[in-house]
Parts: sequence; C-alpha cells; structure tokens
Amino acid sequence: MKVAGWLVVLCAVVVCGCVSRNATPRRDLGKSAPLNLVRTNVTITVTPRAPILGRVSAMNGGLRFVVIDFSLGGVPALERRLGVYRNGQRVGEVKISGPQSETLIAADITEGTVQVGDEVKED
Repeated sequence: MKVAGWLVVLCAVVVCGCVSRNATPRRDLGKSAPLNLVRTNVTITVTPRAPILGRVSAMNGGLRFVVIDFSLGGVPALERRLGVYRNGQRVGEVKISGPQSETLIAADITEGTVQVGDEVKED
C-alpha cells in the first residue's frame, strides 16, 4: 500500500513537470498592442469653462462692495481676485475681503460695474 501511494505521487510529479516544460512561455508581456490611428485634417480645440463660483446677492454701489453667495462652490480665500460676468461677458472684478457668514462673503469692487445676479468666477 505504501508503495502504491508513493507511486501515485511520483506519477503526479512527473506529469506536472512534463506539462510545465511543454507549455510555451508568454513573450508578449509588457508590450503594447499597435494602435490603428487615422490621420485627419480636423483640429479640435478644447476650452475649459471656468466654473461658476458664486452670484452677487447684494451690493452697495456707493461704498463699492458686494455680498456674494458661494453656495454653488467653495468660498475662496481672502484677497482673492475674481471676475464678474453678466450674460457671459466680463463686466468687472472683485477682491474677496470678508467678513464671511457660511456661504456668504463680502468683496470689494475693484473694476467695472456689478449688479445683483451677476456670476462670479475665476479668471
């Protein structure tokens, strides 16, 4: 019985050894497949749009400051300069000055004309 058990183990080792020697090794590891690219005369231009950071919710034209609601994005840091846009056109610039209350923050108007409802974005 002991001899038959060893004989089965020996046959299994020989069969496994023969199978692994006859297997073809993969030589294509690390190589990339060729790309079939077609050359065209089309030029694609991608222009990322600046995300809307906030909207002017109140203003004081005499003191040249606005209150901006940044509930659409994060509140920017103090002293940060941002562009003011109306109907897609840049109409001014503000500088974040504070104070801040949750998503509302005050900003000084540094150039242009600003109205309630204008969008405030990064330039």
